Amino acid sequence: MGERDLPTEGEPTSARLLRLSVEASGDTVDLDWVVGRLGERSFGLIIALLGALSQLPGVSVLAGILLLFPGVQMMLGRDRASFPAFLGRRRITVANLRRMVTTATPWLVRLERQVRPRWPTPFALTRRVTGLLVVVLALLLLAAPFPFIGVPFGAALVVLAVGYLERDGIVFAMSLAVTATIAAGAFWLVLAQAR
Repeated sequence: MGERDLPTEGEPTSARLLRLSVEASGDTVDLDWVVGRLGERSFGLIIALLGALSQLPGVSVLAGILLLFPGVQMMLGRDRASFPAFLGRRRITVANLRRMVTTATPWLVRLERQVRPRWPTPFALTRRVTGLLVVVLALLLLAAPFPFIGVPFGAALVVLAVGYLERDGIVFAMSLAVTATIAAGAFWLVLAQAR
């Protein structure tokens, strides 16, 4: 069984992330390795992980940049995430990867207790709409000028990602409403400051 063909059917998102951190060996891994191990869940897991990390001070801008890649690819209807070669070859330490997973996992476990397949939606359309929402939230993260102001954006990304992964139409609809509200609020703040 190849690295890209590991079974994930029925496996919770949090368990998949933990398995990824265990499978990482050596001192460093590159982003292509991480995406390859995530397989068909790469979009949702990358968004969930970056959404959780974006709530940490000093990480929101980097997370926002990285989130643009899966967001645009989902809008284009791609099957799995990928990064440009210059990013895919970037190496991260296994210690940092495990720290990221440790940060994201408790949030995911809490969400997974409430999220399950409900209100089925057309998957191809859902993927494209999810991509659009991710791009909007990523741009808001990049525009957030102060520490911790990106927390609601990151939280919305995590909920959106888990709803997408678990194909929960109720959570997806809630994420759509929350993202629209956050985007409208951010737009209002920009207009208020411009006056």
